Amino acid sequence: MTRPEILVVEPRAKHAQRLREEYGITTAPAQKAAEPAETVLIAVRPQDVPGLLAGIASPLRHDCLLVSAAAGVPTRLIERYVADDTPVVRAMPNTPVLVGTGMYVISAGSSAAEAHLLRAEEPLSPVGEAIRLDESMQDVATALSGSAPAYFYYVVENLIDAGTGLGVSREAAYRSGRGVGGTGRGSAGPARFGGQPGGHRIRVRVRGRRRRSHARRRDAAAARAGSRT
Repeated sequence: MTRPEILVVEPRAKHAQRLREEYGITTAPAQKAAEPAETVLIAVRPQDVPGLLAGIASPLRHDCLLVSAAAGVPTRLIERYVADDTPVVRAMPNTPVLVGTGMYVISAGSSAAEAHLLRAEEPLSPVGEAIRLDESMQDVATALSGSAPAYFYYVVENLIDAGTGLGVSREAAYRSGRGVGGTGRGSAGPARFGGQPGGHRIRVRVRGRRRRSHARRRDAAAARAGSRT
């Protein structure tokens, strides 16, 4: 999908101008953008979904695919506003999609088939990895992938606090804590290629025990050498 193929609906004039100037994207009113669209991505606040759908339902093509990223809005609600058999797909991303390393949970509505899921994944693939689930599992999966970044930030916060508690300056602890981000990316790498998280954790702990064991043997050898002099 290229820029000329994308039409963005942005009601705020200032933001629409910025999209045009900085990204070369064409903006248009909702009905005008919906009329020729093969795929419509709904990315608005949940309370704005009914009003948006009421305004674009009539001009939609019969084969148009609706992809919703509106939090907590089930496909059955969207299907009420559009023609029968209109394919609807629900895709819920998490925050790391902002830097292209996120996850999104994707579910088919009652009229969506495999081809529609593939079409929905295409424009979303640059921002993260898709997990396909039945829509009944959307809220659970969204809670897991959506909350996971917050828990990671919580770990970083506590590592920084632990560092300052052990005498490291706040600045150094903060820089070390930010470096955990790289550690997180590196740690996630092996997990993506198989194995269970517990297994990776145990391997890290075993290496830690080996290092401590080597350090103890080294210190003991140094103490024996010192006693002979």
